[in-house]
Amino acid sequence: MIHWLFPRFPREKEKDFLVFYTKETLSQYRFALLAAIALYSVVGFLDYLVVPKYIDQIWIFRFRILLPSAVITYLSSYLSKREALLQSLAAYTAGIGGIMVSFMISLDRSMPDHPYFVGLLTALFFSYGILRLRFVYASAQGWASTLFFIGFVLTRRIPLTTPVLYTYIFFLIITNVIGMMIAYFLEKSIRTEYLQFVMLRETNAKLKAESITDSLTEIPNRRYFDDKLREVLTHSLNEKKIVSLIVLDIDDFKLFNDSRGHKAGDECLKKVAECLCGFAKRKDDFVARYGGEEFAVVLAKTPLESALQLAERIRKSVEDMKIHYFHDNTFKKITVSLGVTSISNFSPDSGNELFLAADKALYEAKAKGKNQVRKFELEINS
Repeated sequence: MIHWLFPRFPREKEKDFLVFYTKETLSQYRFALLAAIALYSVVGFLDYLVVPKYIDQIWIFRFRILLPSAVITYLSSYLSKREALLQSLAAYTAGIGGIMVSFMISLDRSMPDHPYFVGLLTALFFSYGILRLRFVYASAQGWASTLFFIGFVLTRRIPLTTPVLYTYIFFLIITNVIGMMIAYFLEKSIRTEYLQFVMLRETNAKLKAESITDSLTEIPNRRYFDDKLREVLTHSLNEKKIVSLIVLDIDDFKLFNDSRGHKAGDECLKKVAECLCGFAKRKDDFVARYGGEEFAVVLAKTPLESALQLAERIRKSVEDMKIHYFHDNTFKKITVSLGVTSISNFSPDSGNELFLAADKALYEAKAKGKNQVRKFELEINS
């Protein structure tokens, strides 16, 4: 990357950009290569008319070196999506084309107005624009072709004072300068598209995250709970594993709000949510705020007895936070009631039944004095 021409993205974003660049240009890249292979093969037969004297040498270069290189480059685009590999192969193939044309021109020491010089200019423009090579690759290939042209001419001992040679070199330099501008603006355009793409992607990701995250506690909300629970049930069904659910509710939360105010109530909800997150560490386990002061803990691959033990630990942890409030001339502390259930014979659509069962157990815990854990054993025939 030429730092003073293009802003280099941070390392990870630069990698992402190169993937984006390949994706955006791959179709044109393949079409250009396929068209070049076909045209190049057909034009090969014009060698008979233009340079019949050197046909054997030219055809060895054309059909044994350059054409196989072009075919390999084309096929590689289906075998690998690595930007550096595809760009390098394309630049190499275009460079070989430029070298071949230079070789063909240099065969004639008299340096007449050689029609193949147009082919050299075409090869350069092809690499700069049609292949959508990035600036660095296209520029390196273009200047390499120019140097090889001069080198071939010098090895044929053609005087540097030859007017035609000056003209050729002048046009090559102009071609390279124009080609570099083409490559520069094409890549700049794609970089701008990429930045717009990233901004849109990040905006969509942010909106999606906001739509499934509770704004107060910053844990998943009910929408996420419904979608994720179905996903967990599907995975567990495939693996024939038990899924457990804990539904809990903060006891007498309205009294807490009346005593200490809604701001303290919000802080209480945050602390309970933070406490719950410490009990959902495994890959498919998660915590969600179901609504109000009600929370849910989904435990994949967890039997009922293990879920009950975890629920008791949660109950004790919340109680041990010692979040106090004053009511009826008495200091009280925040506690939670929990309902637990498990399911082993289910379908991906069993989430509602699972929640209703855990909610029944929660209702029982509330009815029998609060600050306790109750279970509801559930069996659904699939």
